Amino acid sequence: MIVRKESKTIRHFLVAFATGLLLSVALSANAQNEADAKTAAEDKPTVVWGGVSLASHASTPEEQRKAMPVIGEMLMCKNTTEGCGGIDINAVAREAFANTEFRDFDIEVGSVSASQLQGHIITPVITSEAIVEAFEGKSVGYSYSYRIFGNLMILQFLPGEVQYVAAHPFILNYFDVSKTKLSDAQKREVFKSLYLNDDKGVNFFAQLRDAAQKDLRLNVDEHNYVQINSVELSDEVLAVLTQAYGAESWKQQIAKFFESNLAASTGRPILPSALGDRTTQQLLIVFRDASKKLVVPPAGYSVGLVIDRFLRHEAKSGSEQIICFMVASSILVEDPYGEQIGNLRFARKRDSCGATNPGTQRADVMYFPESMYSLLYRVSQQFDGKIDGKFLKRNTDKPAAVRADISRLTDTLFNQ
Repeated sequence: MIVRKESKTIRHFLVAFATGLLLSVALSANAQNEADAKTAAEDKPTVVWGGVSLASHASTPEEQRKAMPVIGEMLMCKNTTEGCGGIDINAVAREAFANTEFRDFDIEVGSVSASQLQGHIITPVITSEAIVEAFEGKSVGYSYSYRIFGNLMILQFLPGEVQYVAAHPFILNYFDVSKTKLSDAQKREVFKSLYLNDDKGVNFFAQLRDAAQKDLRLNVDEHNYVQINSVELSDEVLAVLTQAYGAESWKQQIAKFFESNLAASTGRPILPSALGDRTTQQLLIVFRDASKKLVVPPAGYSVGLVIDRFLRHEAKSGSEQIICFMVASSILVEDPYGEQIGNLRFARKRDSCGATNPGTQRADVMYFPESMYSLLYRVSQQFDGKIDGKFLKRNTDKPAAVRADISRLTDTLFNQ
């Protein structure tokens, strides 16, 4: 009895001791992890909030604002210190980013003049606004596609210049239908809502924040500085697109669209697009109280887009009408020496078809751009390291050869 009691006592003591030891180790480990996490957080550099800005390759601020009239008016008007009609677009954006955590930097939010900044700043940059309108027939009314093109940029302010550090390009697309044709003032109100609140179900700054949190880095690993720097449009394509905007505007929009989706798919930095004779040195960043020319590193690899076919096809299927908006495009890639290392051809055929009810209209000016963007989006996804064989079989003439080229280019351009 006594022996058994002592054995139990000893056993209980050993169990208690072991439990205490494990608990002590666990607490020590947790304490160390918390200390490490705290140290890592304390070691994060700070990036100063720079406020909303505008950016384009326009030679004058007036020309620049034509590409983004709504945000330009809200940001740049001189009526009050807050903005036209008391709208403070900077306050809205600042609130969206105030408590955002990024991987390797913290944001110091405050009211700081862009002209006084030194070191690194972060700024939501708007590069253009676009809207396409189409009449869908009496039973539907008018359809509207609103797009806001932007970039969450990190810039480094140095004496006499501003240098590009990193960016996450982003495009907000909002689609709506109205029984009646909207006035210009009503369209502007839709854009304002997309910037200022989430009454339409989305907010540009909140969406930009969420999209950039994962991939935007201050200390970017070595990369090859890929840049979209040419867009070619055939006469057949321009005949449709120029019903809404001029050729140069469409080229900029298409470049920014592919840039944004390529960055999202690869998780790698993409330099801000620069087309034609416009160089990256001409990129002007305009804050409310200052304008700065942005110095961007030269592109290591250049990507060009060629959109050369728009083909509309219609056929009856029972009581329905089948309408297809077929698109063909090529992706061209050049190395740092100007040698072409990639020429990939894609076409969107049966994927572009849809059934409509009799009397419903499908305007080329609305649906060809949407079909084109859908194709470019799917193409950009092929560079994420997971090539979609079904897509290549359906949308290319030589799927095996295109697969090999995509695999090679993904490794070359993005070190994937």
